[in-house]
Amino acid sequence: AQSRSVVLRSVLSSVGVGRQVRGVASTMLASLVVGDDAKQELNRLTALLAEVSALKAKYAAEPAPIDFAKYKQKLNASVVDAMAAEYEAMEFPSPEVERTDAKETEAFLAEAKVLVDESKARIAELTAEIAKLEAAKSGPETTASDIYKAYPELEAEIDEEIHNHQWGKDII
Repeated sequence: AQSRSVVLRSVLSSVGVGRQVRGVASTMLASLVVGDDAKQELNRLTALLAEVSALKAKYAAEPAPIDFAKYKQKLNASVVDAMAAEYEAMEFPSPEVERTDAKETEAFLAEAKVLVDESKARIAELTAEIAKLEAAKSGPETTASDIYKAYPELEAEIDEEIHNHQWGKDII
């Protein structure tokens, strides 16, 4: 949750960059994303960034002052005066922009890099496992020697069972 807030703050602080996030174009990010869930999340973040950019543009300037004189002409003047006094007495808090700490961002990026490297290593392992399984796939034209090549320990086990006359050992 904390790393997610770091990412969100980074995205929100980069609103001034337009449709770019920390100098990397969103189209480049889209080309790096794999999988439907990841693409959906990237689209959600892109839409959020566009929404924040639109809100920033909308509220960039100070609002127009309220014309209480105009309302005095249309409404009860004493009520408008009371509302004007209340309005003038109000204090609006100034929003503070929260900047991410450089060390916090670097730690988050380092953690992300470790996770990416672990994922790449796992992908390589799974790709090798898939290749091994596809090579060992049996079919109608598969011979016993093909099975023995794929599973060398199986040949020794079968020879031992034949030698010991264990014909139904693995039958349930």
